[in-house]
Amino acid sequence: CFCVQHHSFRIKYYVLRNNVVEKVLNLTKRREKYLVVAAIRFLRSCVGLKDEFYNRYIIKNNLFGPVMKAFGENGARYNLLNSSVLELVDFVRRENIKGLIECLVVTYDE
Repeated sequence: CFCVQHHSFRIKYYVLRNNVVEKVLNLTKRREKYLVVAAIRFLRSCVGLKDEFYNRYIIKNNLFGPVMKAFGENGARYNLLNSSVLELVDFVRRENIKGLIECLVVTYDE
């Protein structure tokens, strides 16, 4: 998260070229919930930059998929994982990031 926020120009191309976000989101398959939450926070940092390159990369590679799958597997439990996903989606809505809103609505409308 720190590198994405504070080294935005240098890290952007490294992240996009080496599929770092996809590799981090592989942590959503783990049983340890703190690792799942850390992966969601990393995606939130990328979205928080409001950079169109990151947004297109997220949409193109369907990077909300692992997050929504973890959210569905979490069930009706109200915990940090639930709050992290809801905060991510709420941030996208509040900041009116149109590409990501369309991706979320079309792909995960249920």
